Parts: sequence; structure tokens; C-alpha cells
Amino acid sequence: MKNVKRILSIISLTLVITLTLVSCGGGGGSGPAPALPAKEPQKTIYRSEDAATGDVYRLEVTEKVAGRAAYTPQKGDTYVLTIIYKDKRTLTSSGTVQTAGGTLTLQPTVAPVTTFTITISGSGMTTISGTITFDPEEGKVAETKVITTITLTVKPLTETDNMDLSLAAKPANTPATAYSYKLKIYNEEFWELLDLLGKYSNKYVKLDLSESTLEGFGFWDCKTLVSITLPNTIISINGWSFIDCTNLTSVKLPNSIKAIENGTFSGCTSLTSITIPDSVTSIGKWAFQDSGLTGINIPDSVTVIEDDAFLRCINLANLTIGNGVIEIMNAAFNGSGLKTVIIGSGVKYIGDWAFLTDPEDSLKSVTFKSAGIEFGEWPFHGGLHDKYSYEGPGTYISSKNGDEVEWTKQP
Repeated sequence: MKNVKRILSIISLTLVITLTLVSCGGGGGSGPAPALPAKEPQKTIYRSEDAATGDVYRLEVTEKVAGRAAYTPQKGDTYVLTIIYKDKRTLTSSGTVQTAGGTLTLQPTVAPVTTFTITISGSGMTTISGTITFDPEEGKVAETKVITTITLTVKPLTETDNMDLSLAAKPANTPATAYSYKLKIYNEEFWELLDLLGKYSNKYVKLDLSESTLEGFGFWDCKTLVSITLPNTIISINGWSFIDCTNLTSVKLPNSIKAIENGTFSGCTSLTSITIPDSVTSIGKWAFQDSGLTGINIPDSVTVIEDDAFLRCINLANLTIGNGVIEIMNAAFNGSGLKTVIIGSGVKYIGDWAFLTDPEDSLKSVTFKSAGIEFGEWPFHGGLHDKYSYEGPGTYISSKNGDEVEWTKQP
């Protein structure tokens, strides 16, 4: 099962990242720049967009020798320039930095060897000109492109338009409002970001995702992730995407989501609340098992809550199940700490051990809105399902008679 939980579902989605660093202690002020891992070259990625065509330009510059404190491009560094056209075609030029400063002179490593210039600032790339030699595809000759001058814009912007993926120049111990970055990222950049999130485990990251193209993403076991906002383009959240993100405290789900897949937020022990939008129709197996949820409202749009969906949510006290839910499957809330439950009028089936709480007398009040619910094996302590079958819809209150849980229907 542990290996299964690490499986990535593959989907495509369009994701703008807002990156905010805070210290583990949450203190204010600034301190020394966080040190990179030993012998790790620092990298800066600049992104800009052609104001006329909408094509995206991505310049990745990596220092030649590791160890500079605050990175700026210098002669001898390597670069990779990628042009991503609106139709997703790409051209790539790689080589070395010849002249640094505000204007980089770049020389490709493939023939014909020509140089071109890119002007950069704190806002990323602003202009590009010259004859660019692009790395040839297999079996083809190198391609060149003459650019007189292209004016580039960084879009969208916040405080700073360039995100340094090395994080090396960002002060430590900054408040949560500092150092926010919006930018477009692409599939290969996402994996670099994931790698860095793992390395900088003493820093917390808030992600606001909206307009990049990614495939096969997952933040499993990412201890630095504390907040995530998902874009309005995704239909389902990958199974196991956020498993064991134990510092994740805030998730904003868009109205485009139709399904929360198997194991999505399993083990998110700091996730105490989440709003499930009305677009969601299903909640998968183990979706929130062992999470820190204290209360949840299942909207009317949901039709099925799968096996073990909220298994062992020991802090889950209050639950409202929407009128659209038809099936609550086996052990859906087993081992939870539920105190009050309202079961919607559409429920037709409640599976085996679905509401066996821990401790068994934790559940104090259950409201059934409809008659004729079919039950699996022993869904409630104290035989509440049998009591309901005789007395019908209404609110039932529990009491303890010695070691036994008993239920009484309110008048």
C-alpha cells in the first residue's frame, strides 16, 4: 500500500506561482541568505513574454562555479534560452555568457557560432536582439533566427518579477507577506521547484497556481508546503498529490474540480479545514484519511463518498453530508472523533463500519433526513442503524448505559 500511495497520476493542467518564504518560527526581520547545499551551482530563471505575439521566453543562467553568495550572471556561466511559442513549439539555444551585467552577451555552443544580447533587470528580460543559433534536433542542422529587437514584458507581476529557483538571495526569517513572486512555469521548471522545496526544509512555501502547463505533478511528502491555491483549469486533483504534506494548512479548491481522487490529502495532519466546492461529485478512497480536519461540509453536488475517505480523522467533530450524496461507502468515517452528524436526504446506502467512532461514545447526535436507508455491517456503535430502521428519520441522541451506547430519538 505504501508504494501504491507514491504512484503519480498523469494529468495536464495550466498552473502562476506565488512564492512566499517564512521562517519555521514565523519571526520578522531579515537575516543572512539561506545557504545552498554544498557544491550546488546557483541558478536564476528569467521569464518574459513577447508583447506582440504572446510567445514566452525563458532564460536559465547557471553559475560556472558554486559558492557565490548572491547570484548575478557572470562571464563563463552557462545559459539555456528557450522560446515557447503559443502553439507549444519550442526552440532552445544553449551556451556561455560572454558579457554580464544588465545586458548579457550570449554565445551558443553549436555552429554557426554567433552572439546575441539579452537585456535583463529585476523585472526579468526586457529586450532581445541578434542572431540566435538553436540546438539542432536529432538528424537536423542547427537553426538560426535573426531578431532585430523584440520588446519583452514580464507577465504577470508582483513585487519582483524574477524568481531565483536557487532561493539563495532571499533573506531568511522574513514575514509571510514578503517575497511574493508570480510567474509562468513549465513542466521542467516544476520538477526543479519540487527538488528545491525538498532541500529547503527549514523554509515554508505558499503556492498560488494558475497559468503554466504541467503534466504528472505531485507534492507528496513535501514538508515545506503550507498553502496552495489551485487553478480554475483542473478537473480532478491527482491521486496522492499531497500525501503526507504535514505542514499544509490551507488549500483553496477551484469550482472546476469534479473529483478529489484517492489519497489526495492523506496524512495532511495540519489541514484542519477545507471548503469543497459545489462542482465536486465524488470523494475518493483515503482522500482525507489521517488528516487534521476538525469539521467538514459535503456539498449537495457530491454523490458518493468512497471507502475510508475520512478514515482516522481523530479531530473531525462535526459533519454535514449534502442532500445529493447517495452512497457512503465502507469505513468512510471509521476511527474518527465525530460528535455530530447530519445525513442528507439523498442517502440510500451507508456501508460497513462507516461511522464507528473512536472512542465509541464520541458520537452524540445523528440526524437522518430521509427514510429507507440501507445499511451494511454495523455502521454505528450502539445499533443506531437498527433504531433508525424502526423509528425512521429524525435526530437521535446517544447516552452511555454502563459500557453500552444507547440511542434515543428526539420527539
